[in-house]
Amino acid sequence: MLPITYHQIKIVLEMDFKNYVNQITLTELIQNLKTKFKLKPTDFYTGNCGTFAYALGSTLLEQGQNVSLIVVSNGKEEEDMYKETDIYHIFMKIENKYFDGIKVYATPKDAIKSLETKIAPFAASGEWESFEFAPNEWKTNKFIINLVHANTNYCISEKTWKEYIDSIVTGRKIVFM
Repeated sequence: MLPITYHQIKIVLEMDFKNYVNQITLTELIQNLKTKFKLKPTDFYTGNCGTFAYALGSTLLEQGQNVSLIVVSNGKEEEDMYKETDIYHIFMKIENKYFDGIKVYATPKDAIKSLETKIAPFAASGEWESFEFAPNEWKTNKFIINLVHANTNYCISEKTWKEYIDSIVTGRKIVFM
């Protein structure tokens, strides 16, 4: 094996540092959003969960990441989403983990269970289903955002969330750590 020179080590360290500097974790992004725009935890649900998931999901898709959106509703089948339905929560599936702007969860059931004490008495009743929509289903035809606009009490639009997110990300890749 050939000896490694100081110059070679320096190049590797500089490359790792450059990659690190050009990244932001989801946790850092959320904290920066809360600080910069004086957001409260409730700004990530009560209707805004859908607009937030849509905006962050769009940014992640632009960065080449695969993001599905999970819709929790009183519908019993996916077809019920196309009828009038109650939307209880919307969150993202990224790298086989679930994220809603508040926390990372192992399963959709964990995400719903965590909301029981906050805003979701429906969660304990079991009167809900979760449906996963791949990027081509939610981004291309705008189905999910239209559903959010029609069936939730959001007060922060997906456009505003996207502006907030883009102002913080500014050229950095969002990583899920």
